Amino acid sequence: MQNSCTNRMHEIYLYGNLMSHAASKKLSPKIPQSLEILDLTFKV
Repeated sequence: MQNSCTNRMHEIYLYGNLMSHAASKKLSPKIPQSLEILDLTFKV
């Protein structure tokens, strides 16, 4: 039960990440670099 919950949280996190990437690329090309660093930090 706990596993399915963490999987769902991970899906939401990934989806949020994708949205923030898309948004930041529209706003400024320079922001995604810092987001990629955050991605590398959070990938376990």
